[in-house]
Amino acid sequence: QEKVCIRAGPEFKERSGHLLIIHKALYGLRSSGKEFGDLLASCLKDLGFKQSLAEPEIFMRRNKDHYEYVATYVDDLCIVMKNPEEFLLQLQSEPYNFKLKGSGPLKFHLGCGFRRDPDNKLVMDPGKYIDKMMTSYEQMFGAKPRTSYQSPLESNDHPEMDDTEFLDEDGIQKYQSAIGSLQWLISIGRWDIMTAVMSLSGFRAQPRIGHLNRVKRIYGYAVSYTHLRA
Repeated sequence: QEKVCIRAGPEFKERSGHLLIIHKALYGLRSSGKEFGDLLASCLKDLGFKQSLAEPEIFMRRNKDHYEYVATYVDDLCIVMKNPEEFLLQLQSEPYNFKLKGSGPLKFHLGCGFRRDPDNKLVMDPGKYIDKMMTSYEQMFGAKPRTSYQSPLESNDHPEMDDTEFLDEDGIQKYQSAIGSLQWLISIGRWDIMTAVMSLSGFRAQPRIGHLNRVKRIYGYAVSYTHLRA
């Protein structure tokens, strides 16, 4: 919707120093995600979809006796249809010409695994994301978390009464990063840690050592119950 330009660097060789107008770019620009979302929304509406009033990133349309859904997250799509192949073919054909990759039955989406239970119901499986969290934990703290916890926090714990020393700048960054990962873990099905994580999220601006220790405990609890599904 607007012209965006860059000053070409040495990697552009003979065009170095020139002012270049960007034709299209999904990543790298602050407005790219929004612009692509607007384009995709326009295409889906053209195909008969309507946006959900509760969640604008979810689109739906009636198909005879049932509804079809497309959940979008920038350029990731989760499609709920009886015949998704026909819809994917529409997206790849004129006038849309989207290039699709990695399409197939839902197994991994936005950090969360998916699988079928014995009753063939689709369930969320955050195990792969927890494995990734543990790798990040070891990089941040140099060791694996304790895994003997039976609950996210101790019974009758009051983080707001913690009077341990404040974390330094490096500690604050680690705390904020860990909280962010835990918040996304809640979003993909681990609602059992929601109360504990939300309690500790309020201390992100100035956390204490005791708050960080509590976050480490939640990590240990999460990995102890990796098998939990939603």
